[in-house]
Amino acid sequence: MSILFLLLFLFLLFILFLIFVKIRINKLENKITSLFIKRTCSITSLYEISKDYIVKHKEVFKEYLNLKKIEFSLNSKKNIKFYKIIELESRIHHEINFIFKICNTQQKLLKNWKFLYIRDILLKKSFDLWEKVKIYKRMVKIFNKLIKIKNITILWLLIPIWTKTKI
Repeated sequence: MSILFLLLFLFLLFILFLIFVKIRINKLENKITSLFIKRTCSITSLYEISKDYIVKHKEVFKEYLNLKKIEFSLNSKKNIKFYKIIELESRIHHEINFIFKICNTQQKLLKNWKFLYIRDILLKKSFDLWEKVKIYKRMVKIFNKLIKIKNITILWLLIPIWTKTKI
């Protein structure tokens, strides 16, 4: 009889831990999304600062502005998949790198303290974002291992939770 209670207790403990990890992953997804949005919003100040220094300014920022419109429309929708947001933010990240490559070729812009300040802020935000993504990847790895354990046992019939896709 005590073995049965022990098994039941372990079963409940496993379920609670699985639910806890899933909630934690969802919170991290929201935090990562908000960090991406904060970082991409900082580019508007770079747009204004670099206006006088870059020759084809509008062409340099054109793709970023198009991606920002898509991001805005995605964020206004509910229940959008996190992986769609990550894919879009990856494209925005590449565009930001391109913009910085262009900006770094302008010697006068490199002497502007506002540009240097914005660059430092964006680097800090990118670092913070990367730290959260690393935590997220570890949590997803743990979660997927727990789901494998769940699927090996009879628990897969009782708990309808599926694995998360890695980013």
